[in-house]
Amino acid sequence: MHSKIPGFLPLAFASLFNSVMVDAAEINNVADPELKACIVRNMPEQTMTQKLTFVVYEGKDEISSTSADLFWKREADGNSKVVVRVTAPHDRAGIAVLALEKTGAQPEFHVFLPETKRERRVAGRTIDASMFGTDFSYDDFSHLQGIATGGGVKRLDNEKIDGADNLVIELQPGSEGSKYSRILTYVDKARCALTKMSFFAKNGTPLKELTVPREEVKALGDRWIPFTVVLNDHKGGRRTVLKVNDIKYDPDIKDILFSPMHFAAGQ
Repeated sequence: MHSKIPGFLPLAFASLFNSVMVDAAEINNVADPELKACIVRNMPEQTMTQKLTFVVYEGKDEISSTSADLFWKREADGNSKVVVRVTAPHDRAGIAVLALEKTGAQPEFHVFLPETKRERRVAGRTIDASMFGTDFSYDDFSHLQGIATGGGVKRLDNEKIDGADNLVIELQPGSEGSKYSRILTYVDKARCALTKMSFFAKNGTPLKELTVPREEVKALGDRWIPFTVVLNDHKGGRRTVLKVNDIKYDPDIKDILFSPMHFAAGQ
């Protein structure tokens, strides 16, 4: 199997999110027919937009809530590009992240901060930094969106979760900056929808676990979409709840939105 794992959220943070997101060029490199069928079943044709809410908790206490718009588009060469732009609260509105998939290389991240009125490149150790004060890092985002490259991917034996048969995929990230030794992704076989992802440290310790409540996976046409995703940070003791409030497939999105010079200005 090819070294890039499909993203199981359109970010969707799905993600995020959509159940499976992978560029068209990757489909022919997926040897497993069962996995390939899931990818084809849930892919948008060309574009997708989402309205998202991230709520961060420490224990039972809510410590922050962030709303954002997500824009995703597939380029002619099959590579993906994603913009996530904060719309609330007021003091963070306008913060934006751009992710550009690169053939044979790690994804390229850019961040726009309204107070500086400038974009900057995210690189090196910064890839592990928090996005919008949530428990999602840029590294997590790249895996969720299916734009992380390198490393090894293999299909493991199916597992039952809450009575449902799940496909299990193991990724060993090839990114030098990734803090993960492996990531396990579980996908509901019948729905082709994400069930959970487990992220492990270099020493094998579980670092994070992303879960999708089964009742939050809902049919949208012939696709099953996770509308709520929960990310538990075992080390930090926090959790981030991501909700998809609205999703549209294949709307018109101008290419200029994904330019590092212009992505924060909107469509």
